[in-house]
This record gives sequence, structure tokens and C-alpha cells, in this order.
Amino acid sequence: MQDLFPLFLPQRDYALSVLVRHRYLALLIALIILLISGPFIHMLWGGERSRTASLLNTLAFSLTLLAGVFVDEVKKKGWYVALLFAMGTVIFQIAHSISDLRVVNLAALFCAAGFVALTVIRALRDVFQAKRVSTETIAAALCVYLLLGVGWSIAYSFVGSTIPGAFSISGLGTDGANQMEFGTENASLSLYYSFVTLTTLGYGDVSPAAPLSRMLAALEALTGQLYIAVLVARLVALQILHSEKHE
Repeated sequence: MQDLFPLFLPQRDYALSVLVRHRYLALLIALIILLISGPFIHMLWGGERSRTASLLNTLAFSLTLLAGVFVDEVKKKGWYVALLFAMGTVIFQIAHSISDLRVVNLAALFCAAGFVALTVIRALRDVFQAKRVSTETIAAALCVYLLLGVGWSIAYSFVGSTIPGAFSISGLGTDGANQMEFGTENASLSLYYSFVTLTTLGYGDVSPAAPLSRMLAALEALTGQLYIAVLVARLVALQILHSEKHE
């Protein structure tokens, strides 16, 4: 039986090398799964089975964490820090879904925010240090945009958990602010509000009602617009430079 293990090593190493080589594409797919799965989890397992919904949301976010860990070079300093934040996020989210303790939720949000920040910094560095436009460059740029939305969703959850009446939800008023907790069955609402703000759609069904939440919303809208403008300029410049080198 022991002789069979070496047979699986080449396949394992090959799969790992493919994941590392296409790490931003894998992260992009994981982020899309996270965004799409939220509403269905809430619809099918919300309400009385909120713990099941929270665990499923944790599982969906774990895919993003797993893919994001490989954004940094394996076994480098940044990789260990990202892995620490990822493990902390999963552990604290599972503990929160079981215990419902606010301090545990805040710890999970802190770890998730740290992980997102590290991943965004690394992805931005790769995008702006790239010498040509490739599939991975485009995937990295899209990952940054989606991670900005996820990061602000975490920030809104933190503010909603610590400041009473930080948000006003249509039909619920400021009493419904606790329904924007990232990592729970209501995670889709905080993600929805974040991306609506990032893209400056602003439907108005969820609105900031405290000075800090208003400032965060304004900063997110500004960041979304500036990122698109700078990103397009960067990618166009790279493409022009690459074309001139081949003429």
C-alpha cells in the first residue's frame, strides 16, 4: 500500500503547479462562486436553519481563501501570513455560527479583512508590474475589483456590528443593520450593498445612516471609479507598448 503513494505525487505536483500558474483565474472563479452562491444559500437554508446557511457561506468563502493563499509565492513570508489569516477566518466563522458570540464574529471579520488586504496588495503589484497583457493579468485586475467589493462588505459588517443604527434597510429601518453581517446567512446583503456602492448604482434600499458608514460608502464609490480609470489606462498602455515592440 505504501508503494502506491509515490504514484500520486506527480499528479499532485502537476495540479499544484497548474493552480500556481493560473492562480488569479482560480481566485476569480472562487470569487464568482462566492457572489452567486450567497442568495441561494439564504433562500434554501436561511431562517430557522441559519447555522447551516452560515456554515455553507463559510465553505463558499473558504474556496476564495484557498485560492487566494496561492496568490503569494508558496512558503514565502507573505504566504505564511495569508495562510494564518485564512485559517483564522475559517475557524472564527465556524465558531461564530455555533456560538453567536459577537467578539468571535469581530475576530473573523478582522482576519478576513487582513487576508483581503494582503491579496489585493499582491494582485495590484502583479498588475502594475506586468510587462504585457495576458489572461492572468486581466484575471488579476478583475480579482482586485471583486476583492474591493468583498473588503468593503467586511468593513460594513464590522461597522454594523459595532455601531447601532449604522445602516438603514428598506422596510426594517436601522433595526435591520444586523442583517448585513458578512459570514452569516445574511452575507449576500452586505455583498449586495457593497457592490451596488462600488459601481455607484445606489438603489437606495440600503443606505448608510451613521457618519462612519457614510464615509465608507463615499470612499468605496470613489475607489471604484478611480480603479476603473487607472486600470483601463494601464492595460491600454501595456497593450500599445507590447504592439510597438513587435512591429
